Amino acid sequence: MIYYIILLVIMTTSVIGGEITMGWNVSSDASVTSYNIYYGTSSGNYTNKISVGNVTHTTIDNLNPDILYYFVTTSVAIGGVESEFSNETSGYPYELKVTGIKNINGYMNISFNSLANNFYTIEASTNLTTWGSIYTTEIQTDKSTINFIDTNSINYPQRFYRIKVD
Repeated sequence: MIYYIILLVIMTTSVIGGEITMGWNVSSDASVTSYNIYYGTSSGNYTNKISVGNVTHTTIDNLNPDILYYFVTTSVAIGGVESEFSNETSGYPYELKVTGIKNINGYMNISFNSLANNFYTIEASTNLTTWGSIYTTEIQTDKSTINFIDTNSINYPQRFYRIKVD
């Protein structure tokens, strides 16, 4: 039997590194046309700037999941006038890591890390076209490890897996 792990993670991770998704309230100033995000690895020192347009959320990816990042937001009005920095926020990027893949007596065992307040769904396919949910869980505890045993894997000559995070 051949088993494949394909990690197609929706919304919370990138292939290269961790990511942080952030949101903010819309400005009450009608002349605001866009927002900027500034961030860096020390408080008050923002070495990166991203212009995100006229949206109230964004995801910053390709971040090192072992480093604490600090963020502020500004609004940009007509003519390019930029507001003062918002209050600073900080966080570690999240990176989905598969910590174990084992075939034990024909049953596929999959382990991966998780963060609190997320739903995780494991889907399986035999052809990479049609996918079905085989496991869903909500995690309440931060930095847990999810261990899943696919008891039906023994019934398939090959099976692919993907993990979704909502």
